[in-house]
Amino acid sequence: MNRLKQLWREQRRIVLIAGVILLLAVISLAVNLNSIKRNVGAGGSTATELETLKLTQTELRRLNKEYQMMQQPIARMQNMKPSCWQPENGNPAVEIRRQVEAAAQAAGIMLKSIGTLQRAKLADGVDSFEMTVNGDAQLPEILKFLAELKERGAYYRWKNMTINPDNINAPNYLMLNGTIKVIAVSEDAANQLWGDGQ
Repeated sequence: MNRLKQLWREQRRIVLIAGVILLLAVISLAVNLNSIKRNVGAGGSTATELETLKLTQTELRRLNKEYQMMQQPIARMQNMKPSCWQPENGNPAVEIRRQVEAAAQAAGIMLKSIGTLQRAKLADGVDSFEMTVNGDAQLPEILKFLAELKERGAYYRWKNMTINPDNINAPNYLMLNGTIKVIAVSEDAANQLWGDGQ
C-alpha cells in the first residue's frame, strides 16, 4: 500500500495527463461519430452524388437545347433587317412610288403603268406594300432598272416578274410585267425587333 502511495506521488502528474488525454479522445469520438458514420457509408453517398450530377447534366443539356431553339427565330429576325424598309418620314406609299419611278427614269425605261400601291398590315408597325409595274424596254435597260431599284434599297423585292418579247408592237423590245413588294417597319417596331431604329 505504501508502495502504491509512493508510486502515485511520483507518477500522478503523468497519470493525470494520460487521463485528460483519454477523456478528450472519448469526447472527440462522441462528437465526430456522425461524420465517421457518413464516411464509412460513403460508397452509397458517392453513387447518389453521381446520379445527381448526371441528372444536372441532362437538365443543362435540355436547357441549352431550348436556348438554341429560342435563338433561331431571333437570328432569322436579325437576318431580315436589311430586307425591311424603315421610313424616316413622310408617307411610305408616296416614297415607294417615287423611288420606283426614279429608278425607271435613271434606267431609261418609260413605264406604261404603275398600279395603285396596295397596303397590308402584317403586325403592329409592320406593313407590306405591293405595286404592279408594266413597261417596254430593251434588255440592258431592264437590267439597269433592276440594279437601280436595288441601289435604292435591298428591301425592294419582286413578288413576281415576267419578261417577254413584244412580238406585235416592237420586236426589239421586251415587255416587263411584275409586282414589287416592300416590307416597311416603323421606328417603334424596329426598336422592338432589333433594338435600334437603324
